[in-house]
Amino acid sequence: MQRFLHICFLLSLILSGFSLFSQPVPFGCQHWRTLNGKGLPATADRAMNESILRSDTFDILHYDISIDITNYTGHFFRAATTIAFSPKIAGQDHIRFDLFQLNVDSIKNAAGALIYSYENNILTINFSEVPNVGDTVSLTVYYDGNPYQDPTWGGFYFEGGYIYNLGIGLT
Repeated sequence: MQRFLHICFLLSLILSGFSLFSQPVPFGCQHWRTLNGKGLPATADRAMNESILRSDTFDILHYDISIDITNYTGHFFRAATTIAFSPKIAGQDHIRFDLFQLNVDSIKNAAGALIYSYENNILTINFSEVPNVGDTVSLTVYYDGNPYQDPTWGGFYFEGGYIYNLGIGLT
């Protein structure tokens, strides 16, 4: 019995050591968000907070993306993305999307063209009628351009007869 208690005691010491050193406080998510306690630059912090606030306003149900990438030599594409979504908060008269350095041609829903603005990579689309919570709404964004390629690594590439997106930029 005494040997069993010794084994249990040693086991508890070993396991408590794992929990003590499993994730030291300075290396958690909050540490990296504040960049070692220095904080994010004001513009980056504002953009992050705006994105977080938007995330609970609408439930994005589906994206249907059509892309014409036949202009390989010009590194240019045309696209139309239909977005189905549902408002989660009443009284929303617009929706916003991040769209990085592309040209917006037009935006339409079943009733016709929608009014929009596109500034600082934020596409704001005004609804012709304010949707109710739980309604399913669809709109189509028509856009084109030469997609962004990160100067170091990541982004959209036209190389060696292939077109691909690495989906991340590291600079």
